[in-house]
Amino acid sequence: MEEINNTNTKRLKIFDIAKGIAIILVVYGHCGNYINFTFLIHMLFFFVVSGYFFKDKYSLSISSITAFIKKKFTRLLAVYICLNAIFACLHNWLIKIHIYGLANINNVQYYNNIVNYYYSFKDGLTSFFTHVEPLIHPAWFLIVLFLISVIYVLISHISLKFKNNKELIRFIFVLFFLQVGYWLYLKGIRTVYIGTVLSCISAYYIGHLFSKYKIIIKYNFSVFVVCLICLLIFDVVLKRRIVIAVNEYYNPGLLILLSILSFVFIMSIASFILNKSKMIPNVLTYIGQNTMPIMLFHLLGFKFINYIQIIIYKEQIENLVPRCNHQDFYWVIIYTITGVILPIIINNIYTSLGKMAKTLVVSVKRGGSI
Repeated sequence: MEEINNTNTKRLKIFDIAKGIAIILVVYGHCGNYINFTFLIHMLFFFVVSGYFFKDKYSLSISSITAFIKKKFTRLLAVYICLNAIFACLHNWLIKIHIYGLANINNVQYYNNIVNYYYSFKDGLTSFFTHVEPLIHPAWFLIVLFLISVIYVLISHISLKFKNNKELIRFIFVLFFLQVGYWLYLKGIRTVYIGTVLSCISAYYIGHLFSKYKIIIKYNFSVFVVCLICLLIFDVVLKRRIVIAVNEYYNPGLLILLSILSFVFIMSIASFILNKSKMIPNVLTYIGQNTMPIMLFHLLGFKFINYIQIIIYKEQIENLVPRCNHQDFYWVIIYTITGVILPIIINNIYTSLGKMAKTLVVSVKRGGSI
């Protein structure tokens, strides 16, 4: 760990590469494989990175807090609301074409729960406010990150009033919320992701500390090996996955340690790749700059590959659920690649259509030609 001494451009590229690595781990982990390792680090890393880019200036005044919350609402919660509304409208149709259904293979069932038809507007509205549509289930991250950001900026605003003790007050708040989040986990209370929000404020805070003290991770073989060994030990000892989405972890200290390890481990890899390779950094940078569409639509990529599997294996269309598992590793790789590439293609098409529509509107208003 060293103080930042690179240019801002190179610094941001390292983070894009790191986010690219992390989102690939997210997609890989959601393939239904049994490798706990990925679940120990990928989501915590994104919370830490989000906290890294938080600045104390956001919490200086009511106006700055309001501006910060508005920005987060637009980038996170508004995206979630729009997407969940669209897929809620498509819900019954997606059941009819067998996109929604129960997956009986491995642990993929979590992302393909039994769903019922919406028989009335009330059914759809109730589900909209209480559930994330199955095909965009990873969008839970947007809700959680938005709430964490709001709570943290308020904590920071309060702590700044204590001047010399501001960091201590912020630490006490974070520790208190972590304990409450852990208590909710022990009680099995999982209402509206509130437990995950309270628990993962600690990861966001850790990221802010890395930024506040201008610490960035550069590749160091010894540090990398220590992190890897620790994560592998946790993987073997825990035996069960840590599932941040449902606030499932085993003690607060472990969550804090894994938050630090995830950041150090992935940033170390990113730094190594940036300095030792030419083409790979560009690929990972591009992927890292598209984490939002990949996060939201990689399950759609899984369905696409599963449809191809149904054709290959001559199965019934009712089997349109992810069937890859740890015994079919080549399918896991295909799922992962498709889960990364297809959302980027969709996003590029959407962006291009948006630009074309904007150009058309401007042209019509000016009375000219495109």
